[in-house]
Amino acid sequence: FITGKNFGVRHGFGLNLTAKYPLHESGNLRLNTTLMYNRFTSKFNKVFAEDVENDFVKYNVYSLAVGIEDNFNPGLKIRAFVGSGLLASMISGDTRMSSDSDVTEFSIKPGFRLGLSVYSGFEYLLSKNMGLSFGLKFTHANLWLKESRSSDSPGEIYLNDQKVYNNQLYSGYRQFAWGSFELGINYYLGVNEKLYYYRK
Repeated sequence: FITGKNFGVRHGFGLNLTAKYPLHESGNLRLNTTLMYNRFTSKFNKVFAEDVENDFVKYNVYSLAVGIEDNFNPGLKIRAFVGSGLLASMISGDTRMSSDSDVTEFSIKPGFRLGLSVYSGFEYLLSKNMGLSFGLKFTHANLWLKESRSSDSPGEIYLNDQKVYNNQLYSGYRQFAWGSFELGINYYLGVNEKLYYYRK
């Protein structure tokens, strides 16, 4: 984290709210808009010594994604889908690091980044208006607009994900990318009647 090799986190959780709009009557292609919140946090468990349990880094990632999804079999009760989207994210955080008797705390200033997400999964319809979804997603939140610079405010640093050549601490070519498993509840609007086709 200090030398800019990575962001210092490995685990997190998130919440998504997605609206899917079919682009034609059969419903195979859908336009998706997603609001996302992801929280990442880790303790620094291999630095210095005594106060290591209180050393941490935390990030909040707020995103808006717009993309296209292919729903392969909209006429079935179990549906497979695959999609991708363009992602706009605001990333911020906090960190605390201790060395001997010194404690360093920083607020990581919000940074705007563009990225991509790709995903696939299944939907299972419980009724004409309700269903469950299961999926896997890969998200790269800072693919574009990387930047590293020094802050004039004490106790604050920038996201600093672009490599610079002046030995600036906390900066480097870093990727905010993660894989996730998703479980969700679907609600279908405007469905008066639904016919299901079962393959024999």
